[in-house]
Amino acid sequence: MRIFLSASCAAVIGAVLWLVGCDDKPTEPEVEPFTISGVVTDATNGAPVSGAGICLDNPARLAGTTDSAGAYTVTGSVVEGRTQEVSVFCQAGGFFDGSTTVLTTPSDRAIDSVNFALGPDLQDYLIYFADGAIPYNYHVFHTLTHSLDTLSLPARAIWSIRISPDGSTLYIPQVSSVAVVDVITRSVLTELPYERMDYAAVSADGRYLAILDQEIYVLRTSDYSVVYHDTTNGSHPKFSPGGDTLFCPAGDGYVTPFYALVVDLSVDPPDTAHYSFPGGTVSRIVPSIDGRLWYLFVRFATRGYIFEVYDVAADSVIFYDTLPDIGGRIVPTPDGNRVYYSHPGSILSLPPPPLLSVYNVATNRREARIDTYAVDQAGDPMPFWVWEMIVTPDNRSVICTYLEGLAGLLIIDNATLTVRDYVPLHPINVRSLTIQNY
Repeated sequence: MRIFLSASCAAVIGAVLWLVGCDDKPTEPEVEPFTISGVVTDATNGAPVSGAGICLDNPARLAGTTDSAGAYTVTGSVVEGRTQEVSVFCQAGGFFDGSTTVLTTPSDRAIDSVNFALGPDLQDYLIYFADGAIPYNYHVFHTLTHSLDTLSLPARAIWSIRISPDGSTLYIPQVSSVAVVDVITRSVLTELPYERMDYAAVSADGRYLAILDQEIYVLRTSDYSVVYHDTTNGSHPKFSPGGDTLFCPAGDGYVTPFYALVVDLSVDPPDTAHYSFPGGTVSRIVPSIDGRLWYLFVRFATRGYIFEVYDVAADSVIFYDTLPDIGGRIVPTPDGNRVYYSHPGSILSLPPPPLLSVYNVATNRREARIDTYAVDQAGDPMPFWVWEMIVTPDNRSVICTYLEGLAGLLIIDNATLTVRDYVPLHPINVRSLTIQNY
């Protein structure tokens, strides 16, 4: 038997069925607000940037702008009870865009100190390095044009060279002395009587020069008088951003295992402290921009390395990453939001995969491992094992050297965390990148 329904009856039944079906649909998740605040400054002089746009998750979706003091507070929403990553973008006319990622948790929906130091848009920065293939040859790489200037200087570097913050003076450790060279006249201003000092560093304010290897010296650049001296071995020195503290691995690795030496130069005589970390010996130590954190390579075997993040106030390691091979360099970005760390292995053994790791300070996580392949002149991919690095002051580019200085320069885009360019420099052997302050 067939049953026929009128059009009006069918409509009523259809509406009832639709209502019943609606009861089966999942409810929309509840959301809750969060806030992000910080300050935007000019990376060249620290001045506040007013009117800068702050966007969340989408660089085209404006969430707020900075006030006359460069400060901002923006609001977004996340699913209630969830931990979620939020991308923050900063844009201002005449500056290169800034970006970072923060982590909002159910217990922390008000995130502060998400600061940006914006560099001028498309500024040409000068990076100096020694040529390991030709003694007395040095080069200047222009980051904007990728052009190269060659300098012939009356000093032969062992390895490390450093330039003064104003770009006027090069410090070149040699076998028998440390040459102080005028960049403009290309002449030696003086030779400091320190032999076989492989490592050097200049404080950001230009007050101090650290030179070290089998001994550690800190000198005033005004008259090259000794501020601090230690007879222990030291390597890879780093000054705090304010210039009043020196950090370096120290010890001989035999009688005295390598530890982190911290020298406070703000008091007279300087105060020193030794720090050891469980599980291995310290081979690198780099302070964060604000001094809250230390970034370390801790060596636990011949080829075993760990990247660690040490919270100074909490006196604890808050993050670690076991590396696939021997650690290379650790370089924070000028805005303090990220840390790049390389692990190229050694030319004396089978190389690891060509990767460059990135730590995100706000989320306390490894943000990426970048595949570092260059494209050679034939158009073929070429593995590029990153060794040294410099991040340009505008936070735009990471300039990388190849393991042992061969092959040229690889340029990483800090915004996208991808390879942007490759600059072949054969037969130049790139050694010891150094950049002046801008």
